[in-house]
Amino acid sequence: MTTTPVLSLRDFSVPVVIETDALGSRMGAMLMQQGHPIAFFSKQFCPKLLHSSTYIRELHAITTIVKQWRQYLLGHAFIILTNHKSLRELMSQPIQTPKQHVYLAKLIGYN
Repeated sequence: MTTTPVLSLRDFSVPVVIETDALGSRMGAMLMQQGHPIAFFSKQFCPKLLHSSTYIRELHAITTIVKQWRQYLLGHAFIILTNHKSLRELMSQPIQTPKQHVYLAKLIGYN
């Protein structure tokens, strides 16, 4: 990077994009709109999640981020970008485990 990123204010007439990633022992996310960052988030996983599958850690990261930024997201369309292939079809895949059910219930009500 040659310049410092400047955070911009949210324009509620334009959808936002959330980029999430769960690497190793941390989760991180960036809330963006039209290529400009609005907010950043990073958090350490608890010891229980460190021993969970990558799928669960990525899903936990998504639900944590949506909860963290709910004031920006409720009632407005948004896109979640993740590098985890099986989560890309999250809303259309069958629920197979109780953990999936718990995490998906946290996303109900968002567009």
